[in-house]
This record gives sequence, C-alpha cells and structure tokens, in this order.
Amino acid sequence: MPKIVDHEERRREIVEAMWRVVEQAGFAAVSIRSVAAEAGMSKAAIGHYFPKRSDVIASAVERDIGTVTSELVELDLDTCTIDVAVAALMVVIPTTEQRRRHSQVWLSLLAAQDPDPDISRSLTHLNVTVRVGLMVVLRAFRKQGGVAASRDLLVESARLHALVDGLSLQALTDPTTMPPGQVETLVRLHLEDLAQPR
Repeated sequence: MPKIVDHEERRREIVEAMWRVVEQAGFAAVSIRSVAAEAGMSKAAIGHYFPKRSDVIASAVERDIGTVTSELVELDLDTCTIDVAVAALMVVIPTTEQRRRHSQVWLSLLAAQDPDPDISRSLTHLNVTVRVGLMVVLRAFRKQGGVAASRDLLVESARLHALVDGLSLQALTDPTTMPPGQVETLVRLHLEDLAQPR
C-alpha cells in the first residue's frame, strides 16, 4: 500500500526548516539547498512544494499572517476595552522570541534591493492585513467610547500602523532599548489619546 503523505504537514515542516536556517545562519543563507539540508529532504522533494526560494519565503509570510489573524480572533473585540485594544496591538509587535524570529524575515524583505514579485505581493498582503486588523480594533474600541467621534478612523488607522511599524522595527533591532514593557506603555498612551476630540 503506498504511503499517504500529508502535504500540508510537509509544507509546514519545510517552512519550519526555513526558520531554523534563518536562526542559525541568517536570512541570506536561505536557499532551496540549505532548507532541504535542514529539513532532511532532497532538493527535488522541496522543489515539489516550493520551486523557488521566494516561494518558501512567501509561504512563511502568509503563515505568519494566519497566525497573527488567529490570535486576534481569540480576543474579545465585542467588549474592546483599552486592555483588549492594547493586547490586540501587542500581537503584531515583535516583543516575544517567536514574534522576533518571524519578524526577521519581514525586516530582511524590506531591506531587499530587488524583491521577487511573489515576495512583494506577500509584503503587500501583510501590510493590508495589518491595516484592516487595526481598523477592526479601532471600530470596536470606538463602540466602547475609546475613540472620539471627531476622529477619522482611516487617518487613525494609518497613524496607528506607522506607530506599530516603528515600534516593531525598534523592538526587533534593539530590544534592550525598546523592551516589551515600554512598547506596551507607548501603545497604551497612544490609545488613551484617541478619546480626545480632534
């Protein structure tokens, strides 16, 4: 009887192997060869699922989007207090080891001089997903009185996105000067300010 292969599990294993390559040797070391060696598979086996290096990277970005989305869904946005809103924003800022690991790829892709079109699409999708998520949080927070009626939510979601990206960059590149507690304090202060009319 032929062996039944769980293709989704195999893809997950390959992406996890890519993360290990990043941890051990940095983003530049990611290739079909290095990922195959780390996963204990042949290059042909990797190529069956991900023909190009960029395919593995794009899949990693997409899976990260799925993870963040799942964590946000678990929060009770129906009663979006400031604590819930802070927790929602902290999900997307790399203040934990896992989030820092995943965000290394985001940072490396941003620094790429000539990104692959597939990766560019994944980065665009990531930005759109973050912006939509922030809008969901702001709308829920407004229902609880946390955002003044005079505030334009499109403008506020853009401002919040800039804050999240800036804090993410600082937390990722120098966590000693931007530790999780300070990140959370800055996020909370920004959210508290949204109740003030403009």
